[in-house]
Amino acid sequence: MSEAVWRKEIHFRKRREPLPLFPTHLLQEQRVQPEREHVAISESAPPAPSLPVPAASYGWPSAPVADDTDLAAFDVASPAVVAPLEPEVEQPLQPEVVAAASPEPPVEKVPLLKREISFRRSRKVKKLPDVEPPAVEPGAAPTVPPPPVEKVPLLKREISLRRRPRAQKPPKAEKPPKVEKVPKAEKPPKAEKPPKVDSTPLLKRELHLPKPNRRGKAASDHKVTRIVGLRIGSSQLAAAHVRNNGSAEVVQLARTPLDRGLVVAGEVRDAAALAKALKAFFATNKLPKKDVRLGVASNRIGVRVLDVPALADAKQFENALRFRAQETLPIPVADAVLDHVVLGEEANEEGDVMRRVLLVFAHRELISRYVDVCRQAGLRLAGIDLDAFALLRAIGTRADGESRRACVAVAVGNERTVFAVSDGEVCDFTRVLEWGSGSIDVAIARALNLTPSQAEPIKRALDLDLIEAPDGLSPMQFEAVRAAVKGEIGQLVRELLSSLRFYQSRPGSLDIGEVVLSGGGSQLPGFAAEVQLGLGAPVTLADPFARVTFGKKISSPEEPGSLAIAVGLGIEI
Repeated sequence: MSEAVWRKEIHFRKRREPLPLFPTHLLQEQRVQPEREHVAISESAPPAPSLPVPAASYGWPSAPVADDTDLAAFDVASPAVVAPLEPEVEQPLQPEVVAAASPEPPVEKVPLLKREISFRRSRKVKKLPDVEPPAVEPGAAPTVPPPPVEKVPLLKREISLRRRPRAQKPPKAEKPPKVEKVPKAEKPPKAEKPPKVDSTPLLKRELHLPKPNRRGKAASDHKVTRIVGLRIGSSQLAAAHVRNNGSAEVVQLARTPLDRGLVVAGEVRDAAALAKALKAFFATNKLPKKDVRLGVASNRIGVRVLDVPALADAKQFENALRFRAQETLPIPVADAVLDHVVLGEEANEEGDVMRRVLLVFAHRELISRYVDVCRQAGLRLAGIDLDAFALLRAIGTRADGESRRACVAVAVGNERTVFAVSDGEVCDFTRVLEWGSGSIDVAIARALNLTPSQAEPIKRALDLDLIEAPDGLSPMQFEAVRAAVKGEIGQLVRELLSSLRFYQSRPGSLDIGEVVLSGGGSQLPGFAAEVQLGLGAPVTLADPFARVTFGKKISSPEEPGSLAIAVGLGIEI
């Protein structure tokens, strides 16, 4: 039974052709018996037994062997009669014949899967053209051909990314030496000017302090600048577009209510919502979005007056100021944003010249959140100022002649109150009080068992100087409401007294001259009288437009107290 095809080994190698068979007649010629000598057969000798010869040996035809009777039939004298045949010995074949007739050696079969398969192409050997050897002159030395260059495969070559060295340029011709010029007469050295004190903010002008007033300066020396003062309160947004050209002119005023909870205690709580509100506020009122000065007020902002050695080098002076601030500030200098302004110079008891510096500091996190909100709203800030400084610029306080009495400015907001003390030129002390007109709403709501939002309209219609009850309130309710409101104002008076006592405990403090009230909370009738009664000092309502003029299309708005800080932010000194 034949094997299946899939069990057979398949060979792709070409089979060798078998050698041709050796010719038969040549084999017969080699196998012919050799000639034998004729021997006479005697009658007495017994006949030799005949040996049988295989009929099929050497390919001969088979024939019967003759016996004794057959031999007797022949004539003994006949030449054809011969002696009995001897056993024939097989003659070996000649070496040539054996080599030709030897069978083919077996070829070892290698399975297909074990064979080595090569995909390389055989290289074609290029035939070189026949070149006749050059004729050699007799007596000349034989020329030795150059050794053949060994070819290296591409993959085995070393790849180098180095640039080939450039060929060196030939040296240039030496230029003739220059003729030395006659030095000019040295000019006499100029008189050294006193070093200027760098009053710019230390960190990217994130805080901007009001500089001292420079009196006697011509109006033509001022540059025309337009600044938008922006004040972000807890209950409203206020802005004043002021044109500064020697004098401040109000070009535009705007304000709008702000949702509660976006700004709490002077700090941003919801940056995305506040940025959206600012963007809508500027778009609705068509206010410029560049050169915006922002006002901030928080307990994490403070002011200090320091005495620093008057160093000639500005960088050394700043380093000395930072070192002095590290000893004084309640927070690390690395976590604070600093700004300063030099108030003056004076000699101490030891004779060293000291500079009196007003230093303001704020937490970096607080300032950065306001900066990010303004960037999200598309506003370009010209600087960040304190609400206390802007308030003093707006009301225009001046020193009281030779007596040098201090002026106290108070801005009452919805959640907090800004308190600042000025000597007539710069802010000497400031503080943010955690009390606002919202406390009056809570007091009225408790007296009438209402919510603060329901008590706000009653506060607006309330007059503390009146004796008769307003519409909507009974005499008993009116007395309860007035008592509650005066109790809350008394809380504010206690906070003011505490701050004034702390200010006067400092060396170099001034006596209190007057107290000026501003802000939306101070517009309540009878509010100023209650504060004056508690402080024992004259109290007046501030005019936020005392130092500005109005443009052609602008008129004094109602309740101007809430715009005082915004106007002060727009004024450039």
